[in-house]
Amino acid sequence: YQKVVEEYQKNSSCKHENFLDQAELDDMQKGLSVALNHMTDDQQVYSSYNNPKSKVDLEYYIS
Repeated sequence: YQKVVEEYQKNSSCKHENFLDQAELDDMQKGLSVALNHMTDDQQVYSSYNNPKSKVDLEYYIS
């Protein structure tokens, strides 16, 4: 994501109507962090599933 932003900022001197504006970039970042959080949650569920000591956690997620 950081590379995308850097590329955008490098190119933003030559404004073009197809470039994302800051609000759209913020939305992208929000969407990405939400997706990352979901992935982290899934990973925790998966780890719980493979670790009997965490069965309580797993049941918490399922409920």
